[in-house]
Amino acid sequence: MPASPSSKTDMADKMYQQTEAKQKGLDNDWATKVTKLELLIDGCIQEQVAVITSHHQERLNELQKLIAKKLQIESNIVATTAKLQEVYAQTKQVLEVVLDGRIGDCESGLTQLGSLKESTSNGQWVSS
Repeated sequence: MPASPSSKTDMADKMYQQTEAKQKGLDNDWATKVTKLELLIDGCIQEQVAVITSHHQERLNELQKLIAKKLQIESNIVATTAKLQEVYAQTKQVLEVVLDGRIGDCESGLTQLGSLKESTSNGQWVSS
């Protein structure tokens, strides 16, 4: 027996409702999968941010150590330069005293030599 128009409508409504229910189920599955994937991606991002932050902090610590070492080296250079300046000044003073003494000796020797030359040219021999 052929189906009555109302049963056709009922069948169509039932089929539509089933299709709609399947679509809602698929939509719900899709939304669940998207949510799970978003959570997974967010977890991966947080993990990478933590790793990058850790590496960044390690580099900053190394940089701080290098800066401290650089400051120590610069401080040592300044201290050594000051010591060298002091040693230079002391050495200069000693050298000036020695040279002044040698110059005095040379001048005295030249004076004596000049006197000796004069006395020999006059025919006199004078010993000092």
